[in-house]
Amino acid sequence: MTGYSNHGWGKRAVRVKAIGFVVLALGAAALLPGAQPISFKGSNMRFPDFFDPPNQAQLRTLVTGAEVVPDGANRYRIKNLHIETFRENGEPEGVVDATDCIYDDAARTASSGGPVKAHTADGRFRIEGTGFCVTLTNKSLTISNNVRTVIRDLGANTNKP
Repeated sequence: MTGYSNHGWGKRAVRVKAIGFVVLALGAAALLPGAQPISFKGSNMRFPDFFDPPNQAQLRTLVTGAEVVPDGANRYRIKNLHIETFRENGEPEGVVDATDCIYDDAARTASSGGPVKAHTADGRFRIEGTGFCVTLTNKSLTISNNVRTVIRDLGANTNKP
């Protein structure tokens, strides 16, 4: 054993180099043209969006999902979608729930051919149907099929015929 001493580091150094190589290879593969991002699966994910200044600390919308899986750049398949919207003063505005959808975080949209239910925070307006698109930038909901709407307690109607 002349001229060589591993001082107990030999196997550990090989292991560290091997792990470093795997991490480097995965990183390089992610940068290749046409390469898919490394996928992950998350649970109870949250996508918050805040108002512009001077109300930047106030939540505008909160998108949550029980199970979230990437589906392209800035796109996610979300199971048990739940969207809450808020007014600038912090009061709850409305809720949208769906069993499954594609959420585009860059475009701030959620869409699906499946069922959707929505209601105002005060419960005075409810709507449900099949096939929808939610646009969070202007807080709009479009439902394409089997739409059912319930409007409650509009208050006193002084314009009786």
